[in-house]
Amino acid sequence: MELLTFTRALPTELFALRVHWEDDHIVARLESTRYPDVEEIHMDARISRSFLEALDNVGIERWPRANIDPFGPGGEVWTLTYRRPGEPDVLVEGDRAHPDNWEEFLRVVDLLVPQSTPERIDAITLVVTRDVMVSDGERQPVARPYAQRLHIARRAGTVAITRHENGVLTYTLTLRIKEAVQNFLDSCVLMFRQVPRVPPLEASNAPQFTLTVKRRGLAPDTWQGAYARNVLPPEWPMFMGRFREFMAFFGNPGEMFDLAAYGHGVRPGELIYLSVEVGRAHRVLNYRTEDNSIRPGDRVLVPIGRDNRPVEGRVAQVGYFTPDDAPWPVAETKMVLKVLRETEEETGQG
Repeated sequence: MELLTFTRALPTELFALRVHWEDDHIVARLESTRYPDVEEIHMDARISRSFLEALDNVGIERWPRANIDPFGPGGEVWTLTYRRPGEPDVLVEGDRAHPDNWEEFLRVVDLLVPQSTPERIDAITLVVTRDVMVSDGERQPVARPYAQRLHIARRAGTVAITRHENGVLTYTLTLRIKEAVQNFLDSCVLMFRQVPRVPPLEASNAPQFTLTVKRRGLAPDTWQGAYARNVLPPEWPMFMGRFREFMAFFGNPGEMFDLAAYGHGVRPGELIYLSVEVGRAHRVLNYRTEDNSIRPGDRVLVPIGRDNRPVEGRVAQVGYFTPDDAPWPVAETKMVLKVLRETEEETGQG
């Protein structure tokens, strides 16, 4: 072997390695978002020989030239090019699929820079709970517990989604798709690596979640709190997007995977902007608020016109922006006057 290049493009990482031989040792050039400070690697003769022997044992020359799974979880595209003395370059590539001994090859690359997944994810469990209002026998509103649970298990090769209403199991979906589950969990290996933190206090009626990620050989990591964007791990939108893509081929997983369920919550340093529909023509105006409980569909009292006449409107959209990317200058954006709860009879008169 006189030349080898290996590239990976993942949602959370870009990696490009070029290996060539100078006399009896390896010199490698690296571009990686995970290791931005490493550019060139020089290996001594002994490790260089070990690398060549391990690479020969993998047998990359027997790999299919194209490894593609149109139904595999999105997130990784890779290429491998190698050249033996006196022979032309050979290109091997993959899209959402790998050869059978892919992890063995990554452990060989580990001799130069870590790429295998010794801490791979064995299971992901998500439980989302909330109260729903129903009418009792006397047509009085009563709060009943409602819960959804997602469990993705590598060993069993299953995705299980269940729903409980008032403590009773009312819905279950179990898919046994072992290879697809393994590929999906592998595509998530670089996620959820931050230390869980204590979430800020949220309204008691907000949906609550518990997320447990079990990695091989390690104690589980657990996140808990309000099911909101300012509490969930930062990789959550990416994870949910990838899971929806994964599940699209198999069925509808349920409401807890909708952006409307977990996309609420202001983060530190952000401003809350509301798009509010006012008047019979449903004119849309921008306002600011510091009330993190406001949701789309809520009724609010807002100032309008030069005299700031209070008018009732309905929130069409909630957005979160830094002062630099706000849709309207902060100093020129009026504040919402009040949230109109269902028990209040506001007329919109000043």
